[in-house]
Amino acid sequence: MFVLEKALKKMKLELPLWKKLSFCFVPFSIEETKITDCWLTMIREYLTEGKVALPPILTSVDAIDELENSYKQLMLFTSFAYSQSLSFNEEEVFELKEKISEKIFEVLSKHLIRYMKKCKICNQELPWDFPYPHCHHCHEYMYVEMSF
Repeated sequence: MFVLEKALKKMKLELPLWKKLSFCFVPFSIEETKITDCWLTMIREYLTEGKVALPPILTSVDAIDELENSYKQLMLFTSFAYSQSLSFNEEEVFELKEKISEKIFEVLSKHLIRYMKKCKICNQELPWDFPYPHCHHCHEYMYVEMSF
């Protein structure tokens, strides 16, 4: 809510609490600055123009981070449009999400070695679905060190 209040203050706008809450209930991580900036841009567009344009989406790059960011922006756009009862081309958004998913799969398939999960301490390879950032050995060692 603080980020929104700050942005509204810059725009010299005062909104009722229910409207602010409708913006704040759009699900995304406030920790990701690109997504937060996209969210604020959508709010500005909505408040000034009454509509929101589809954010610029990358579907042909080979950078996983950029592709994931584009996918998140599409998810944000969809959630924002639904929360404000805005009409948009759902089929176009679905197709873009599908293209991005396929591209991510393609990039990961080509460069799988680059994206292998490794222990942050000893650099041992971990299974792709390993839930922790450290291998069992390093994890146990950390607790042995702490007990002294």
